[in-house]
Amino acid sequence: MIAISRKDRDKYVPEDERGKPGAATFLLGPPSMQQLIEIEELAHAGDGAVRPLGRMGYLLLRAGLKGWEGVTVAGGGAAAPFELGADGCPTDDTIASLPGLLRAEIALEIFRRANLTDDDRKNSSSPPASPAGK
Repeated sequence: MIAISRKDRDKYVPEDERGKPGAATFLLGPPSMQQLIEIEELAHAGDGAVRPLGRMGYLLLRAGLKGWEGVTVAGGGAAAPFELGADGCPTDDTIASLPGLLRAEIALEIFRRANLTDDDRKNSSSPPASPAGK
């Protein structure tokens, strides 16, 4: 079994930024259990289809987006501010500053990382258990 540490922070480079010098990089962390339950209830509302946009995407970004590097203000080249609210989550203005498709991509990545599949578990780098008595 793989346990997800709530303190983990991983870097994520969006698909269209990969291989570029100075690529935008997003710092992601897992949602809390309470946040994850609310997100999963929205994700599987009746028909089993996952909905990455709208409220679910917003909640994923608030819960799992922890920072960024290499994100600049459109037209200015200056670093875009990453601001946290009093609750420790990114502000609405911070989230809204990202293009919609990028928000969806990052939200899906946060969701994917918080919901490991059986294949993910099988392919983990966990060391094999040692035989009893050794």
